[in-house]
Amino acid sequence: MNRLLVVGVGNPLREDDGVGWYLAEALGQAGVPTHTCHQLLPELAAELSQVDLVLFADARAGETPGQVQLQALAPSDRPGYSHHLDAPGLLAWVRGLYGHCPQAYLLSVTGAAFGYREGLSPQVEAALPAALAQAGALLHLEKETAHA
Repeated sequence: MNRLLVVGVGNPLREDDGVGWYLAEALGQAGVPTHTCHQLLPELAAELSQVDLVLFADARAGETPGQVQLQALAPSDRPGYSHHLDAPGLLAWVRGLYGHCPQAYLLSVTGAAFGYREGLSPQVEAALPAALAQAGALLHLEKETAHA
């Protein structure tokens, strides 16, 4: 197998909620396989069952806009459903349906604005190089990926 996948989650029409898509698109330009979606759905389990490593990229709410966080993920005790499915819940689907799941990480950036507008806030825009550097290090990509 030895494949990897970046899953960019969010809505690029809702300002910083689209940061997962921006990160996935930048990594895709570096040759990394990517998948973008507005929300995680159980149907993604089949695709995840075919990879060894998955990096979920998403925005999060918090007090410090532009803060980048990388954390390891494990499957939850039970899968989530519909609008309540998070990455650990999706990993539980993969494990339950396919008997294994990939190593998984969540790369998130704290958003400043989630209104109805395209584009990222200045704080999140400024955080993209750091987020891409962390993703590149995790995925063992060439140094120039961090500057995409």
